[in-house]
Amino acid sequence: MSRREGFDPQNTLFGSDKRKLAEWIMAPVEGDITEVPGVGPKTKDVLADAGITTTYQLFGQFLSLKSVDCSGSVELCDRFYYYLENIGTPAGYRSTIVQAVACKLDASYPGLYDSEMFPTD
Repeated sequence: MSRREGFDPQNTLFGSDKRKLAEWIMAPVEGDITEVPGVGPKTKDVLADAGITTTYQLFGQFLSLKSVDCSGSVELCDRFYYYLENIGTPAGYRSTIVQAVACKLDASYPGLYDSEMFPTD
């Protein structure tokens, strides 16, 4: 299996267990940044250093990367992935955070995340 550069939906903590992802999508948002799958103590500290201390602020950062020149789900998720990389979040959790945020927001803003746009091996 080859890995793609940037966000890789095959490299998340959800793996093939889409039930966990569905539970996250359906759960209410409380605002505590650690409620986001993939955000643990280290990532929480890195995000705080970047001025992001709540789930809502993390959602806002994701949404701020969606512009008129953004070509769709793949580009938006890659932009967020590289943002997380640039601020120094742990590599092993980036794709999980991207997928969690993208799928959660897609429930409210359809079209932000389309799993069919990512190739599978």
